Amino acid sequence: LKAIESKIQEVINDAVEFAQASPEPDPSELHRYVFAED
Repeated sequence: LKAIESKIQEVINDAVEFAQASPEPDPSELHRYVFAED
């Protein structure tokens, strides 16, 4: 169980680092890929 928790934390940390290192999206792209029912 500890190994699974450790791997999960590693994946989360990698995702956070990627997000923080990525540029801010262009405001015109903010509604792209957002699901909405008609």
